Amino acid sequence: TNLVFLDACRDNPFSRGWAGAARSLVGRGLKRVEGGSASGMFIAFATDPDSIAADGDGRNSPFTAALKRHIETPGLEVNSLLTEVRNSVLKSTGNVQRPWSNSSLSAAFYFVPPPSSPMGDPAPRPVVGAPDPAAEAWKQIQATADVRQLERYIAAYPNSPYRTAAEFRLNELRQHPFTVTPEPPSARVRLLDLSEPYQAGMMLPAGEYRVEVSADGYETATESVSHGTSPTVRRMTLRKAGPTVGDSFRDCPECPEMVVLPAGSYRMGSPSHEHGRHEDEGPVHEVTIAAPFAIGRHEVTVAEFGRFVDETGYSAGSSCRTYEGGRWDFRAGRDWRNPGFGQSGRHPVACVNWNGAQAYAAWLSRETGEKYRLPSESEWEYAARAGTATARYWGEGESGQCRHANGGDASVKERYANWPWTVASCRDGHAHTAPAGRFAANDWELHDMLGNVWEWTADCWNGSYAGAPSDGSAWEYGDCAKRVLRGGSWGDRRSFLRAAYRYGFTTGYRLNYFGFRVARTLAP
Repeated sequence: TNLVFLDACRDNPFSRGWAGAARSLVGRGLKRVEGGSASGMFIAFATDPDSIAADGDGRNSPFTAALKRHIETPGLEVNSLLTEVRNSVLKSTGNVQRPWSNSSLSAAFYFVPPPSSPMGDPAPRPVVGAPDPAAEAWKQIQATADVRQLERYIAAYPNSPYRTAAEFRLNELRQHPFTVTPEPPSARVRLLDLSEPYQAGMMLPAGEYRVEVSADGYETATESVSHGTSPTVRRMTLRKAGPTVGDSFRDCPECPEMVVLPAGSYRMGSPSHEHGRHEDEGPVHEVTIAAPFAIGRHEVTVAEFGRFVDETGYSAGSSCRTYEGGRWDFRAGRDWRNPGFGQSGRHPVACVNWNGAQAYAAWLSRETGEKYRLPSESEWEYAARAGTATARYWGEGESGQCRHANGGDASVKERYANWPWTVASCRDGHAHTAPAGRFAANDWELHDMLGNVWEWTADCWNGSYAGAPSDGSAWEYGDCAKRVLRGGSWGDRRSFLRAAYRYGFTTGYRLNYFGFRVARTLAP
């Protein structure tokens, strides 16, 4: 068995200085492999024949980075390995680069062989006409509350059609490990995620549990135990149910509506070819959000911020920088209540500096007993992209901007004939802020991640991502007199309304398109 992984840009470096007919004779990309390869050969290319691969902005190219990520997955046969690599590269390059392979292997090859099956026996080799071992194993564990069984199943059958269901169940159990309340105190119980017993040495025998959620939000597990012909029902009250991925919730009637986002990884920053890119948006680097978290469906509104000010007496300032009379200036009497244009309680609050946003999050934490905060910059971009790798979550057209984001457009130009920035030619109907949720959401049902008001994040300002955290946490060193803003606003040029665009301002600065949204850490 011979394996070749060829990561080359596939461009002819000697042709780059040539022009006209001379260059056209050379073409681009490596020669297409015709008619298969020698027996026992597998060749993987970074991209399609006659195409050019991206070098990437990090230490490795998109192809090598994806190969490193998947090559040690147990039980991933080499052809399936390239499928995973191909999907990762397509996602990270916005469907521009597609790895390709040529194979004449006569037997399966694994870098890491399949481990034992979930039942403890060696994973059987598939036999034509025999029952599918992955399906049979899934039938036995699909109702399990045992995290370890699910982990073993995913490792043993990485290409199973039931893998998605297994991962969903595993994620669900990891988010909500069931802890048992002390009633009745004599009950023999165990945690359903098998982490540790409720009382020392006392374990409930393994069984199938039905978990129900009561009207008041508490989970109950029920197990039926048969003794001869008389079934006995053992019932346990569990902790109060928490929100799961995809759920939306409010911790109080006047609190911001929150959406739970999944854990995951993505490429943060912008590639060198992205139109409008700035140097501080690189180098592009992998960020892994290890646990689900919640973020506001909308930016914090005037009504929500007003409740905080009314209850605490917080002084949010009496001046704000606004555009009036053809120029930008700080003006007394301009503040979050009067930012220089009319707003209702449903509009995003503006003229709020970083200090005010922090104070609101701290107050909300005290009010609810939960951990509210400003999102980190990497959490913010993860939420804004919602699984996409393009500059904007809706695509590239100007008309798309006016459906998805309240940015600089014909409506602003009609209001301010001498507006200093180039705007989109479409019309979104709002010269200033728009009510929360007026524009189309991204794929994670979050509104106004781009446009409406700039949003403060927790991070200190740094002029590049060199040394940036890769775990989704806030960058707490650098120029901490400045903090990072994201998302662009109602009056901004189109190049600012990109998922990767970033801005740094001093913490006390108030401007009538500065606002924020909150994040919430979920209980383990």
